[in-house]
Amino acid sequence: MKNKIKARATLITFISICFIVLLGFDLLAQTISPPQIASERQIEVEDPAGTGKKAIEVLKRQKYEQMAPPSPGDDAIGQQYILKRKTEYMPFSVFADISLNWTSNVALTKNSPQDDNFFLYTTGASYQPILSRNLLGEITATYQWFRYDRFNEMDFDSFNIGGGLSYAIPEVENLVFFGRYNYNRLTNSDATGEYYSNNSITFGIFKTFPLARTHYIYGGLTSQFGFATPKLYQRDYHTFLCGYNILITEKVSLDLNARFSYIPYQEDGRNDYNEAVTLNISYKPRPWLNIYFIGFAAFNQSNRSVFEYNVVNLAPNIGIKIRF
Repeated sequence: MKNKIKARATLITFISICFIVLLGFDLLAQTISPPQIASERQIEVEDPAGTGKKAIEVLKRQKYEQMAPPSPGDDAIGQQYILKRKTEYMPFSVFADISLNWTSNVALTKNSPQDDNFFLYTTGASYQPILSRNLLGEITATYQWFRYDRFNEMDFDSFNIGGGLSYAIPEVENLVFFGRYNYNRLTNSDATGEYYSNNSITFGIFKTFPLARTHYIYGGLTSQFGFATPKLYQRDYHTFLCGYNILITEKVSLDLNARFSYIPYQEDGRNDYNEAVTLNISYKPRPWLNIYFIGFAAFNQSNRSVFEYNVVNLAPNIGIKIRF
């Protein structure tokens, strides 16, 4: 009875926070700078693979901390439970990250691409409550500063805030459905003039396929529907992703994934096809400290040839995340 009351209280709190966040949005429309929009999109704060992995990790741990491992005779005596102290789950986190990026195509142009270096600073906070045995909630807010070396006219800030739900299908191991709302606002470097704002709704499915205790392959499908200002840059994303993850040592992991996206624009009949390959090597000397390297290559084709481009990004990162 107490657990049901606690679950209901958590759900009510989660819904109330979502409602307050939505009331705070103020949509504006001014001049737009297309390269900043595409650049921000290529460097996502939390991609669909991250959403799926997090949900499976948390909900699976919650499930198996309560259950005894399988043993002969289970059918005769029923499911067994282990009475032990559970690892305390901490739903709140604050984080900060800094990365030095090199990009081969700073303005994402088809002809005469120019390379540049830029710093990316990220700060944020997240609340991810377990709402039930198979349901994980999430609210996350982040602020990012993009600061370029040679092309400092490209400098911009990005604000994201959103939330969603992830549901683990009880009948199928390691399978998650999720839905998420996100608001994104891009401004110039002094955060006064808005380039672009977008409200998006994403639905997705994600599954991992364990190969052994320390490595697995995964795949997922997502559809994101955007509602942007200015409307000229309103577009949807329909994406298939697949990847491989391995825990090399207790503190070192590697993730390699590929993403294929169909991107229809709403206003001018433009249709893009984007392929991206990402390599992430991570070292966690402490639970709160992550030192990692990200490299990715993206290739964009379009029925409007002027929007075609290729780009490579290389970025060493260092980040901290504190949970409570």
